Amino acid sequence: MPGIALHPLGSAAVICPFVSFLGRGGSTVSAVAIVATWNPSQDQFEKYEGFVARTATGEYVFDRWSVGTRTRGIELGDRVFLFRQGADRRGIVAAGRVLNPEPDDPIDSDRVNLPIFLDTHWRDPGALGHYVRVRWERVASLEERLTVNELLAAAPGFAWARPIRQSGRNLSEDDLAAVEALWAERDPFHAPKAVPVALEQIHTTQYWTQGGDEGSRIRTEAELCARYVRYLAIRGVQACRLRIRTPDGFTLWTDIFDPENDELIEAKSDANRGAVRLAVGQLLDYRRYLATPEGTDLALLVPNAPSQDLLELLESQAISAIWPIDSGFTRSSSPRHH
Repeated sequence: MPGIALHPLGSAAVICPFVSFLGRGGSTVSAVAIVATWNPSQDQFEKYEGFVARTATGEYVFDRWSVGTRTRGIELGDRVFLFRQGADRRGIVAAGRVLNPEPDDPIDSDRVNLPIFLDTHWRDPGALGHYVRVRWERVASLEERLTVNELLAAAPGFAWARPIRQSGRNLSEDDLAAVEALWAERDPFHAPKAVPVALEQIHTTQYWTQGGDEGSRIRTEAELCARYVRYLAIRGVQACRLRIRTPDGFTLWTDIFDPENDELIEAKSDANRGAVRLAVGQLLDYRRYLATPEGTDLALLVPNAPSQDLLELLESQAISAIWPIDSGFTRSSSPRHH
């Protein structure tokens, strides 16, 4: 493709489970991380130094990368780690996300599943190579790389010390979580801003109100949350909540996150207009910080059905209403991942 250099993986791309509270179909362990390789003895990666400088300021950079012989098993938004091979200074030097192909990328749906596409092989012009588009969020200098010793200490289940040669090798959940934690130190701009925390005991985040009924509001919300969490548990869903750290230093706590349906839920002690409008703003604010905001559903948990006008307000923002009934709970609309 004109104007786009092909940068090889060396010999392989490794597919592995990615630990995430947001994943395909809402499951808690479902997205994928692609451990791609770059061997400087085979390709100079001429964009590398420029990518290092640009991503150091928080800028995204875009490229395509070979995925070896893979034809399926990669999806939009999957994590990509770039491992530098060779005789010295081995280690992870970049991380990003898989994008969809560009309009003029050659697509062959009979042979590969999107977002993988086929094009001229990076090393053999007479053959075809398998590629994905990548949004690199951080490309680290060689001095900043995750070294093999660091990776072996933190994630010993993967053979970092040997050349990565085969596609389809997996990282355990623990190993991948450890790699993400290490990489967050190299990438303060794009470290996860929202992380799941256990719901050992429901405590709705306090907020200040005029008047003396703050305590009863908090208590009502906590009881409503606890009841809905029990309702989900009976159906096999282990709910959690999310801790969100904003760029200006605030910490936000969501009420409930349903990982099975990929749904973020805000609870309110009343279904009146003020409570509903407050919840709409909170939900839209929270969702901005999630890894895949466009894939996350929003819902408002209230003690009774809102008025028709307020249901229409919620519907206009693609937010469902959930309220208790004798048999459990009902809702104004089903989550997309149900």
